[in-house]
Amino acid sequence: MKKYMTLAVCCLLAACSSKETPPAATTQSVSVIPAPAQVVMKSGAFDLSAATPVRYAADSPGEQVAGYFVDLMKRTRGLALAAAAGETGGKQAISFVLQAREGSQVEEAYSLVVSPERILVSSHSPRGLFYGAVTLWQLAAAEQIPAVEIEDAPRFRWRGLMLDSARHYQSPQFIERLIDTMALHKLNVLHWHLTDDQAWRIE
Repeated sequence: MKKYMTLAVCCLLAACSSKETPPAATTQSVSVIPAPAQVVMKSGAFDLSAATPVRYAADSPGEQVAGYFVDLMKRTRGLALAAAAGETGGKQAISFVLQAREGSQVEEAYSLVVSPERILVSSHSPRGLFYGAVTLWQLAAAEQIPAVEIEDAPRFRWRGLMLDSARHYQSPQFIERLIDTMALHKLNVLHWHLTDDQAWRIE
């Protein structure tokens, strides 16, 4: 079962790339799934440590996104960051900013700017801010994050995975891990097949 689930997820991730044929430089420069729509590599790197502050504007969706990013870094990288409301333009900080943009925008579009001085994740929507945080997490696999400017938006509005729990039982823990993994790969729809003539899985 796990073998087929892994194969299905890999196929979906391959189909969800933001562009038809991303430039070779894009896929070689940053390790991000799916490949971002636009990547411009810069010189230098941002030094990431437990002392790096994570900032968001008070009473904004940035609070939930920053909290998720901090929790994710602790669970997967072992790095205990702290998120707090405050000045989002400060140096040596990671900032999550919800801001309006001119022109029509794809709902989940986001911008990620990494420089030696700071990291800024911005979007006009909470969804876009969340996916920007996921991309930053993917880049933060080491203590130094390469300086880069990323402008990204999904190629497909519907990026889903179907889970058949009517014919094949999965534990709640498995389903929770599956949903988390979907989010980390920017899949946004879970088609959960719960009932059929064979079974009904939820009381």
